[in-house]
Amino acid sequence: MIGALKRAYEGFRGFGDYAFSIPPLDGAFLPNSALDGAPVLVPATSADNLCTCGETVLFSDGPCVVTLGGDTHMTFDKDITALAGDAKGRLAVALGDTITLIAANGTRSTIAPPRPGCDVTAMCFLGDGALAVAIGSEKYRRADWQNDHMIRGRSGSVWIVAANGAATRLAQGLAYPLGLAETPDGGIAVAVAWDHAVMRITRSGQISALLENLPGYPNRIIAADGGYWLSFLAIRNQLVEFALREKVFVRRMMAEVQREFWVCPQLQPPQSPMSVMQAGAERHHGEMKPWAPSLSYGMVARLDAAFRPQFTLHSRANGDRHGLTSMTTLNGRLLASSYAARGIVELPTTGASA
Repeated sequence: MIGALKRAYEGFRGFGDYAFSIPPLDGAFLPNSALDGAPVLVPATSADNLCTCGETVLFSDGPCVVTLGGDTHMTFDKDITALAGDAKGRLAVALGDTITLIAANGTRSTIAPPRPGCDVTAMCFLGDGALAVAIGSEKYRRADWQNDHMIRGRSGSVWIVAANGAATRLAQGLAYPLGLAETPDGGIAVAVAWDHAVMRITRSGQISALLENLPGYPNRIIAADGGYWLSFLAIRNQLVEFALREKVFVRRMMAEVQREFWVCPQLQPPQSPMSVMQAGAERHHGEMKPWAPSLSYGMVARLDAAFRPQFTLHSRANGDRHGLTSMTTLNGRLLASSYAARGIVELPTTGASA
């Protein structure tokens, strides 16, 4: 109730979530082109959900679990919405709202959906063997994440699934949680996309802010080398922020316009001359300029142990390493799935100049 009143007041006064200003890409978020030369290691049309299982890197490609060598590891009858692995070789596979657990010896078991009918968007194994699970939305499936964004959805939740399959809800009313990582103190760091924030949730359900008012939509978060890597779906755009406040426009756009032409975050640069903001993105002789407004973007942030941003790696408006939907590490290497690059790319692990 208090949250609803707070959002109504912010909407009336025009601040908080309803402010038109967007944090600039400055300081640790200063733009560069560090990601544009990232090599594609494995081509895959729908690469997503990178994870490390034992000493093997796996990712999803539609209904398939694929190895870093490009071989199909296993296939399911539905598209995979999330994967999680641990050092013991256990693998969790989310097929929409159901989760299949696969032990290191190949034994499979299925646990009851934490929230029937609602897709799992992220998972991670915790130190005590439990599984943390994020539900992005109770209104839209995982493939329809843009719909949830346009209605400013806040129906996400985070759950703990014990070894016996019992699920306990830690938090609800979240604005599309997309990333989970365990913190050293036993809490869970949660990347909440539509709130542009990273939150900490304790096992008792207490919520506190780790990062707020980020310049993009945080996606996956992983722990590595005493800190964290945080990827972003895209950066925030003033045109999108303005459109979100025009509810009649949003309803008509969602009803009458194909989704690829919506004024909303995208995972790849424009593929059609009918796309929104063509005039804003093309400058001299049709060449896309790096500083042009863009609905898609590539960005990864390096965070220290206290979740303070240290530097970021970018693929700007004229780049082609956009839509970094998942990450993992392997022997000091940072790997990511890029929707625009159509595959798994290897990212640099140090900062870069513009």
